[in-house]
This record gives sequence, structure tokens and C-alpha cells, in this order.
Amino acid sequence: IYPARAFGHVFTSRGCPRRCAYCSSAGVWGYRVRCRSIPNILEELSLLAGRGVSHVHFDDDTFGPTPDRIITLCRELEKARLGLTFGCETHVSLINGRTVAALAGAGFSTVQLGLE
Repeated sequence: IYPARAFGHVFTSRGCPRRCAYCSSAGVWGYRVRCRSIPNILEELSLLAGRGVSHVHFDDDTFGPTPDRIITLCRELEKARLGLTFGCETHVSLINGRTVAALAGAGFSTVQLGLE
């Protein structure tokens, strides 16, 4: 029997438009980003919360391929009030005052950045 925390990993997108020298993402997924719909993401998160998951790490190659996507998803996470905390990995170019405020408001406790 696996503990609930074993299932706290979710993909909101595949692929990354950037060409960082240290990353193999493009070799696996290509440079085209394919995003799941926000209602679909919220449905999965709701199921995970119902099964006892308390923290979700978004395993996207680059969480939120644009600042607008980060802000929109975070607003919806905040409205959903699922009682979850979140973590992600993103590109430093996507971090600014607006995205940081959105991430904090949605319950992100960890944001890892890839630096070249």
C-alpha cells in the first residue's frame, strides 16, 4: 500500500520552448508546448486531495510556459481551495512580481529555478 504522498506529482504541460544547454527536455518532448486544460488539471487535483494528498509537485519541464499561463492557473487554484500546497520547476525568465504573487496566493511552497 503506497502512502498518499507517493501520488503528489502532476503534469500540466509537456515540452518547453527554451533551448537551455543543460536540459534534455527538447530531446524527449520537442520545443512545442502542449498544455492540459485548467478544468482537467483541477479535476485531477481534486481527486488527489480526496485521496489524502496534501502536497503536489508539478513535474512539467517548465511550469507555466508563459507568465499569463502561470497567473491564470494560479488564480484558478486559489479559487478552487483544495487545501493543497504546491511546488514546481520553472525558468527564471518567467519569474516577476506578478507571477510570484500568483504562486504565493495559490499555495506554492517551493519554486525551483533552472539557471544557465
